[in-house]
Amino acid sequence: MEIAELFRQRYRVNARVAFRYTHSWSQSRAADEWNKLRPDELKTRKVFSYREMWPSSTGHAASYDNLAKLAQLYEWSALSSLVLLRDVVPLLRQCREKDNQQ
Repeated sequence: MEIAELFRQRYRVNARVAFRYTHSWSQSRAADEWNKLRPDELKTRKVFSYREMWPSSTGHAASYDNLAKLAQLYEWSALSSLVLLRDVVPLLRQCREKDNQQ
């Protein structure tokens, strides 16, 4: 987890990207590894890109279920998962608030 936090700080990336970087994986490799673990729920590089770009207008939020599956994929500890949630939960709240205002 310390390595991922260093990636976050040094390269100014979010936790989803930082944890992928700790494995030295491209988005394509991450998708391939996901597909090995979950052949009934195939993902492409593009899906990883959308998830990592969020909350930009071109990104898509990952569900809590998918975040839990990413934790398994990247072999995150519970503490690492909390770091990810620290990154994601406030953004989810902001999106919900915007939706409720419309």
